Amino acid sequence: MKKLLKIRDLRFVSIMLVFVMSMNVWAELPTAKQIASEMKLGWNLGNTLEATWATPGNASQILIDSVKAAGFNSVRLPCAWYHNSNKTTHVINAAYLAQVKRNVDYCIKDSMFVMINIHWDEGWLENHVTVTDSASVNAMQKAYWTQIATYFKNYDRHLLFACANEPNSQDQAIGRTVMDLYIQTFIKAVRGTGGNNSSRTLIYQGHPDYSTIPKDEIPDRLMFEAHSYGYQFALLAKDDINPWGNGIDSLFCIYYWGKGNHSATDIKHNPTYDEQAEIDKFFGTTLKTRFVDKGVPVILGEYGAWKRGTLAAGSDRELHDKSIEYYFYYMVSAALKNGAIPFVWDTGSLFNRSTGKLNDPVLVDGMVRAATDTIPATGVTIGQKIDSLTIGATATLSANVLPINATHKTVIWTSDNSSLATVNSAGLVTGHKTGKVNISAKAGVNIETLSIIVGIPATGVTIQKIDSLAIGTTATLTANILPINATDKTVTWSSNNTSIATVNSAGLVTGLNVGRVIINAMANGYKATVSIVVGIPAKGVTVNPKTDTIRIGETKQLVATFSPSNASIKTVKWSSNLINVATVSASGLVTAVSKGSAVISATATDGNFRSSCLITVLDTLTSIIQVRKPDDIVLFPNPLNGKQLTVDLGWLKGITTIQFIEINGQIVLEQTLFDMQRTQLDVNLKPGFYMVKFLNNQKTLLKKLLIN
Repeated sequence: MKKLLKIRDLRFVSIMLVFVMSMNVWAELPTAKQIASEMKLGWNLGNTLEATWATPGNASQILIDSVKAAGFNSVRLPCAWYHNSNKTTHVINAAYLAQVKRNVDYCIKDSMFVMINIHWDEGWLENHVTVTDSASVNAMQKAYWTQIATYFKNYDRHLLFACANEPNSQDQAIGRTVMDLYIQTFIKAVRGTGGNNSSRTLIYQGHPDYSTIPKDEIPDRLMFEAHSYGYQFALLAKDDINPWGNGIDSLFCIYYWGKGNHSATDIKHNPTYDEQAEIDKFFGTTLKTRFVDKGVPVILGEYGAWKRGTLAAGSDRELHDKSIEYYFYYMVSAALKNGAIPFVWDTGSLFNRSTGKLNDPVLVDGMVRAATDTIPATGVTIGQKIDSLTIGATATLSANVLPINATHKTVIWTSDNSSLATVNSAGLVTGHKTGKVNISAKAGVNIETLSIIVGIPATGVTIQKIDSLAIGTTATLTANILPINATDKTVTWSSNNTSIATVNSAGLVTGLNVGRVIINAMANGYKATVSIVVGIPAKGVTVNPKTDTIRIGETKQLVATFSPSNASIKTVKWSSNLINVATVSASGLVTAVSKGSAVISATATDGNFRSSCLITVLDTLTSIIQVRKPDDIVLFPNPLNGKQLTVDLGWLKGITTIQFIEINGQIVLEQTLFDMQRTQLDVNLKPGFYMVKFLNNQKTLLKKLLIN
């Protein structure tokens, strides 16, 4: 487990200190902080001049010009001096010195800052930070840097020297002491050559916790360099199952990185550490607090992670690429925010070494944006939409970057299948071959995609109809694409309720449970549907009785009968066309409300069949109470909105009993008046229709009252 932790925490860190020495003849070069303020974004010419496994390679002016044009202004040239020298005398081959000079000059010509170092170089220094080897290594260190510094002594502030690459030691305490010796030898050797080397920026490396500033003859010429790689994200080539044989621990490649970029299905390839929080701590605590805040600029000499050519089965390629792009953006942004100058490691994945062409403009664009963004892009939309393009034809797409005041409005256009259609940097799409292609516009990390049919697009789709399907049986549906000569006849099938029936990609429907299901066929955005009953479909519905008469307040139960009698779905929805005359419940129970006629309908949920009953509503008690001259008695207000009801009995004399009767015939309030022609009654009844009955030795009268 201890070994596992060491691998997971792998983060190469190196220290760069820069200083200058005054000479009478040579003017002092700028301080380290002045130089750092000009260095914005750096790039490594990796696996080239430092190659010990092959003949050292070269850059070209075309390549360096392309790097500069892309937005970088600093270059790191890893070198292998030991490998290209006499192993006995330690004299560097003149041809190799000239070769390095040629590459330095490419950068200087473009006014770029350029760093040359002693890289791994067969590990002569890097793997020998020990007391035992210190004498011989120190002698070589002095010999090499005396020659290098003398050769480049007349170069101006744009050239920086770096003492080593990634020195390591099994014992950190002893290693620091030995490394201090190598560093001081490096400083003295360079300064001793005079000229511009007296005040040139020098670079040296050490342990991540190294915070000792070495001695120099001139102040304010120091920098600190760190290398950062997440092992499983950047360096692990494939999943390492049970690497220690304990049957417990495994190392999985990390494919996804950053908030919002984790896979919901490919869980084992998600990170559990070393994301934004760890990066922020690395730059903010390890580097900024220990060096930048003390006046020592910082350089991130190497970092990187690459889009993997192959992913494990079940992985998300699009999410992986998005993670890599976000990682590069975040590393540059975090570095610069904390005062570190980032140098991306590149062995040819970013720039074509022969032509200088950008191999991955998306990654480079992300780094450049991170270095210069003040108002980042938050969205991108494709303006006009096209759904088809004939072979050989072109169409120009436009994109709008949000917000309108975004610092960078560069849009990167891509095609997911360039054999079908290509798109250039201006959004010009050219159709090449029949098929469906996705054209994407990307601004920052924001993407919008447009699907285009190259050829003749589908303009419609139909499905042959089937009414029913027995449980456990299948039926194959056929979709017809219009026009018949449409280029892309791809159909996407779906079910609106997979618990009732499913449908596969070939249109095969399987009945699972009783119910009605909608099967959809989609082609180029057009949809056709078929409604299928799983079970026995209904053919009709009948309401009984067809007509009936009831009085106000009475109820009547209606019954809906299906045909055939064994239909699988026997549910209806009841409704009344006049609810102020008669209402109906979900079970078909009709309640009479007021005098009149209403049509009560039952609509089958399966098949939408309908049947109705005509209900006639009569007044309550009209057959047993004879109403004489109803206008002789006045109730007001009517309707009654409060509780105070005024009663005017007109010509009625003597004792009169007043009864308030609900529409169901129940007496809910009764009062008696003695020789009163007009009075006010306190009527505290619930809202509704009431019959008010007046009983007198002379007459019996009836009035209607509505209480709101």
